[in-house]
Amino acid sequence: MKTFKQSEPLVTVIMTALNAADFIGEALTSLVNQTYRNLEIIVVDDGSKDGTWENILEFAATDSRIRAYRLKGNIGPSGATNFAMKKARGKYVARLDADDISYRDRIGKQVEFLEKNRSVIMLGGQCDIITEAGEPVGKKQFPQSHDDIRSALFIMNPIPHPACMFRRAVYEKAKLRYERKFHVSHDLKILYRMLKLGRFANLPDTLIEYRLRPNSITHKDPKRSFRETVEIRHWALSQGYTPTLKSFCIHILQMALVAVLPNPVITRLFHFWRIRSFVSSIPAFIGRATRLAVRFVPAMIAFLLLPKTE
Repeated sequence: MKTFKQSEPLVTVIMTALNAADFIGEALTSLVNQTYRNLEIIVVDDGSKDGTWENILEFAATDSRIRAYRLKGNIGPSGATNFAMKKARGKYVARLDADDISYRDRIGKQVEFLEKNRSVIMLGGQCDIITEAGEPVGKKQFPQSHDDIRSALFIMNPIPHPACMFRRAVYEKAKLRYERKFHVSHDLKILYRMLKLGRFANLPDTLIEYRLRPNSITHKDPKRSFRETVEIRHWALSQGYTPTLKSFCIHILQMALVAVLPNPVITRLFHFWRIRSFVSSIPAFIGRATRLAVRFVPAMIAFLLLPKTE
């Protein structure tokens, strides 16, 4: 039987899964072994066909804190998350993807911070990056202060979604929901909406191992992912969000590069950006992006200047 202090607030951890049989065991193990015990772990199988559901049931049978749900068909990460949020009972809601791993003290550190900092409504942390096979390849450092996070929001996702924890009461009072039209950047619009409701922060501590998978939508079709991101950024502008000049210039550069570069090159740049710290990587990112663009832009311009045939 799991025991916990009565003073510890309940934390709901939400995990949605689609064909994650190879990884979900590690993800769930990392949650049931948290030093912070007062958890409910809501796992939603979003129409998997590879044995994911069977793995979930195996874990649920050994730990009563796991609440497992199987959807009749695939409705996407946004729909599955909305389903889980309706079941959530915790004061705080934490996220973890089915292929990522939480370090044992992750939940405890986040709860401690949020209990002491009542103005913070959204909290993330730092991430180790691992390959699909679990080999470490780098670290992802995120800005820690509210102002730095707000500035970074226009050029990246400055709160790692699999490592986030937020106040459920704020989310529910604002009647927030994940929009099902967004399959890749579904969490980004939530961040923009919550930005108006309170302060954000990232812990300096590394909270999770984030797994890079070459078959994910983000890596297979980065142009689609970026189109979603741009749509959300432009929506944020219409709602009064004002980016810094630096962020806006980087946003324009990103759009130009995605427009002219092929998907494999975009993916390489994405990896280069992701495994380095946000602040220190900007000059190197711009330099590498410029060198790659030089290889492709002349050919693109020449193509556009070709005389049109009747």
